[in-house]
Amino acid sequence: MATSHTFIGIPINKKLQEEAKKLQETFQLSTYFKKIVNNYDFHVTLLFLGGWNPEKKVLLWEGLKKTLANKEEFTLDFSKIETFGSSNKPSVFHISPNYSDHLFEIQSLIHKEAIQLGFERVKRRYSPHVTLAKKWKDSGRSLPCEWNFPLEIELIKNSVEKVSLYEVYPSKEPMYKVLSSITLQKGIQ
Repeated sequence: MATSHTFIGIPINKKLQEEAKKLQETFQLSTYFKKIVNNYDFHVTLLFLGGWNPEKKVLLWEGLKKTLANKEEFTLDFSKIETFGSSNKPSVFHISPNYSDHLFEIQSLIHKEAIQLGFERVKRRYSPHVTLAKKWKDSGRSLPCEWNFPLEIELIKNSVEKVSLYEVYPSKEPMYKVLSSITLQKGIQ
C-alpha cells in the first residue's frame, strides 16, 4: 500500500484566496500553465514531508504541538508576483510574502524538529510563496515580455492563526485535505 504524502503549511484566508484567484484570471494563467491551483488549495508550505515514515510524522506533529504552543499569531504581507524556473517559461507562478521573522522562526523550528527525528535536511533555501499555477504548458510559447518579475501588487494581508498538517490527493479537486491544525496564541500584533 502506498504511503500518503503530507506537508506542513499555513492556510490562506478568504481575502487572499479571492485576490489570488483574480490574479490567476487577470494574467490568464491557464493559457500558459498546465496546472491552475484550486483556490481551496492555496497555502504557504513550511515543510514538505512527502511519504516520510508515518510513525515519525505522528511523533513530529505531537512534538510540534508543544513546540508551537507558545508561538503567537502574526501577519504575512503579500506584495509581489514572482516565478521559479526559466524567466520566459517558468515552472511555478506565485505570490510571495514580504520577509517575516515570525514565519522563518516557525519554519526553522519545524525543520529542526523533523531533522531530530531523522528527516533529511532540506538543502535549498526556504522560499515562502503561494503557488497560483505550475507546469509550463507549451514549449513554443513564452511569457509576455512586459511581465518583468518580480511584479508589485497591491498589499494583501494574511493573518496566520494556525499551522496545519495536510494530506495530498493528487487526483482530486481540491487536492489538499487538512488532517490537523495547531492554533497559535492570540497576541498583540
